[in-house]
Amino acid sequence: MKQWFNDPTEVPMNLKSTLALFLVLAALGGYVYYTEIRGHEDRDEADRKKDRVFDLKEEDVEKLELFTLADEKAAVRVERSGADKKEWKITAPLATEGDKGAIGGVISSLAYLTSQRIVEENPKDLAPYGLKDTQHHISLWMKGKKDPIVLTIGDKSTIGNSYYAYRKDTAKVLILDTSYEQSVQKGLFDLREKKIFPIDDEKAKRIEITRVSDSIVLEKAAQGSWRLRQPTEVEGSKSAVEDLLRELKNAAATKFAQEEMTEEKAFGFDKPQAKVKVEFEGSTVPAELTIGSKGTHENDLFAHSSLNKSVVMINESVFNALTKLAVDFREKNAVVFDHYEVTKVSVVYPDSTITCIKSGDYDWKLDAPEKGEAEGSRVDDLLYAADALEAKEFIDEPDKEMGRYGLDKPRMTLRIWQKGDKEPRVVMIGGEDPAKSLTYVKNLAVPYIFMVETGATEDMFPKLDEFKKKPESETKADSVEEEGEE
Repeated sequence: MKQWFNDPTEVPMNLKSTLALFLVLAALGGYVYYTEIRGHEDRDEADRKKDRVFDLKEEDVEKLELFTLADEKAAVRVERSGADKKEWKITAPLATEGDKGAIGGVISSLAYLTSQRIVEENPKDLAPYGLKDTQHHISLWMKGKKDPIVLTIGDKSTIGNSYYAYRKDTAKVLILDTSYEQSVQKGLFDLREKKIFPIDDEKAKRIEITRVSDSIVLEKAAQGSWRLRQPTEVEGSKSAVEDLLRELKNAAATKFAQEEMTEEKAFGFDKPQAKVKVEFEGSTVPAELTIGSKGTHENDLFAHSSLNKSVVMINESVFNALTKLAVDFREKNAVVFDHYEVTKVSVVYPDSTITCIKSGDYDWKLDAPEKGEAEGSRVDDLLYAADALEAKEFIDEPDKEMGRYGLDKPRMTLRIWQKGDKEPRVVMIGGEDPAKSLTYVKNLAVPYIFMVETGATEDMFPKLDEFKKKPESETKADSVEEEGEE
């Protein structure tokens, strides 16, 4: 028998049939995709475009006027502004900054707004649809066009649960898609800028908070850290200050009570509940925010900003941020460092010292009392434990005699060298207060004592053997043993 696979020029009949069938199926699949699936998608998109109320590009809209049920007082007109024409300003019924995101959202919704159906073409009477005497309308001024596109808004349809609308240039009465009411029907409050204290938080250098009974002063120090200057001189919490600045920066009006303040007393600004003044790098003009009396709503208060003429109502979260205790703004971590920038660590006991030096990006080497490869995970655990030493209480004026706190001869002293430091950052673990389950901890850079939870210090006393790199065989054995226990 002739073996076809010994002759590369011959192909068996069954293989030829399989190839032919494959080609037919591939061709059929392509036909189905392009005519049914892809074609169906293209037809759907074409149908959607056909049903769209406007044929426009969002970037071509230069001006927009809305007069809807969201605001019965007057039409709201917005125009592009800024050198790049990417900002928006409100020009009517008053001049103020526009909310870029809100206005952009309305224009995007208009670009995709569709009609449920055409009710009537070339209507003789618009009154049955509430389109004859209505003032409600949407006007769009497009780039390069003198006259606007105008969509008149009428009554709500009982059938489609949306609104009748009419475009004079197309002479068609439509029923708008139900998305109109939620995404397009906006008023002055919806479209105006509501942030009342838009500060550059990264350039803030001094914060002064004044309350009824006390005041707090925070100042930026070296390398972006903060210091609490008043009521006491201590290290400030960078994260707490950043949270405060973020809250102030995002403070938004829940209501505009008065477009321009005429009388302080009416809103409680003559005797404010809280006031904050922020000074900035490179500027001599501070920004101020004043919190007055409570409004009609339980959780809102009157506020006025030097960056905004209006009297507004704001949520109490801003007030709560300004009435925190001074202790909330002080640094509670006994030692502050960047874990990934640490280059050297020393654990000092009364009778011995263990030193590890970083080698490369992740590895560590033992340097004292003997040299060798170090177990990097144990160094990491130590640093994580040090980072978690957070004060529950402070002793701001400790006795000169440190023996009372077990800090004259600390049980352990941790020295951390960070890249760029000339001197190490030193923290000492002293005695305990059993009644409070707190341990005395001292950072040599500050005069006060931290009292941290005793449980947080458990990983702060490593032995030399814990730092020694285990042989690979021993590591595998430990791993197998752990799996067996599971």
